[in-house]
Amino acid sequence: MKRDLQGKVLAVTGASSGIGAATAIEAARRGMNVALCARRTDKLEEVACKIVAEGGQAAAIPCNVADPASVEHFIAETVQRLGRLDVVYANAGYGLVKDVLEMTDEEHRAIFETNYFGTLNTIKAAMPALRAADNGLRHVIVCSSVVSEISLPECGAYCATKAAQDGLAGSLRFELEPEGFKVTTVHPVGTTSEFFTTAAEISGHRPQRRVLPSGLKQTPEHVGRRIVAAIQRPRAEVWPMLWVRFGLGIATMFPALGRMGARKHQAPVD
Repeated sequence: MKRDLQGKVLAVTGASSGIGAATAIEAARRGMNVALCARRTDKLEEVACKIVAEGGQAAAIPCNVADPASVEHFIAETVQRLGRLDVVYANAGYGLVKDVLEMTDEEHRAIFETNYFGTLNTIKAAMPALRAADNGLRHVIVCSSVVSEISLPECGAYCATKAAQDGLAGSLRFELEPEGFKVTTVHPVGTTSEFFTTAAEISGHRPQRRVLPSGLKQTPEHVGRRIVAAIQRPRAEVWPMLWVRFGLGIATMFPALGRMGARKHQAPVD
């Protein structure tokens, strides 16, 4: 059954660029009011202004998802400014391109604080508002990745956080079902965004390999459309490039093929 999104409220973390921004813009075009959070205030305001310019309603609220108090403030401001909360999309996160044994303990812990605990902080803060919304959609969305299913070189910590997010969402799907909640995980491949550039900058060196084949890239807008479609017609998982899902199924059954594929597509970064 297709759900009516008109006037419903979506809160998106990591909404200043990439998939988060594209999802927010697409949701607004389909009638939702959108709360945006990220640490980069200037970029966040740009996304909000674009939504408003197209006739939508958006609230830009700076937030650091690794800080529980900051996320609680984001959700409280969302309800105060937009009146309710129907869907929360835990999208904030970053990549780190380094060999596992070259990473410091601090780097390992920091990426988990943002990617995994940031997701947990977001969901926990949002639950009271999601439960309280009259005739609400009660939908939790978590941005995982294709690497939740298969690991890639120089991405061990990032892969671990994405697998952890997927496992967390899977448990929540069972636990929240009696209350009428929907829990969706999103599994993008590489997107044509600043993700890999930012990952290289955070890593402190120019990565020697491309972590995904160049042919496995989609636009954030394509992924955003698939996510909003899953809000209208809920599903457990969103795979924006469906054939990759089947390919990973084969790689899971035959691990040697998966390792072969990962090695084959290691190429110098442009």
